[in-house]
Amino acid sequence: MVFSPQSRDGPHLLFTALSVRVLDLEPVTVGSFPTELSRLRYLALSTVEESIPSSIANLRNLETLVVKGLGSELSLPHSLWKMVEMRHLHLKDRASFDLLNLKLFLEDPSLLEKLETFSTPSFSSAEIAERHLTKLESLKVFCFHCPERSPCKFNFPSDLKMLTLSGFKLPWSEISAISELRKLEILKLQCDAFCGEEWEVIDEQFSQIKVLKLENLSFELWSISEDAFSNLEQLVLHSCDCLVEFPSEFGYISGLKSVEVKLCQESVVNSARNVEEIQVEEMQKNGFKLSISK
Repeated sequence: MVFSPQSRDGPHLLFTALSVRVLDLEPVTVGSFPTELSRLRYLALSTVEESIPSSIANLRNLETLVVKGLGSELSLPHSLWKMVEMRHLHLKDRASFDLLNLKLFLEDPSLLEKLETFSTPSFSSAEIAERHLTKLESLKVFCFHCPERSPCKFNFPSDLKMLTLSGFKLPWSEISAISELRKLEILKLQCDAFCGEEWEVIDEQFSQIKVLKLENLSFELWSISEDAFSNLEQLVLHSCDCLVEFPSEFGYISGLKSVEVKLCQESVVNSARNVEEIQVEEMQKNGFKLSISK
């Protein structure tokens, strides 16, 4: 693979290594697409073009595709859904599907059932996606410009293991749908994914969660039952400015390995130190780690 002289939209690539299986072009801007590299399994690229050619489906062995749109808008072809080996699809910035083609092909579940991870900055057919992306294990959903307490009903794929939510501004009462995901191990809530003064976790909710990261949330009070988060291993609190303290019950979670507190009130720091004291002195866990950044 060699570079040709500078073109109008950045370096132009001549794809000559036909046996290449991994190709990461995201750091550069490409004007042509390696549709002849039939052995490719991983492809990442950035482009200012308005569309990706339908001939990308010639990459019949492709399992991972990462596309970053740098122009006004980048449309992906519906032929992408014919790539039967596709497992991981990540769209960034201005890369998205034509809405009509998206609807047509999302309505055929057989075209999507092998996808394991899918991230996109724009998804107008969320309800259809929830119904057919049944084998997803990792999902990130970001809501931009959502009205305060916007109505939303979550119906996530049951096989999810990692979930990131951001910007939904839903009341904490709506989080119960997430607690029912029995395979979920990693939960990240960011930028007021949920809003309200208090988050109350009752009964055995989130007993399957191993990693919990809360970032830029505006809740003030947090209470949990003794049986909640029973398998938690890692807790991260980042920029939760309004939170007064977090529950001492975390000190009695036998599997908890670490707590990280960053840019939170001093009272939160103090409650974290209390949890550390319980873990080390009462639970006899000398390997417990507390990290504090101000």
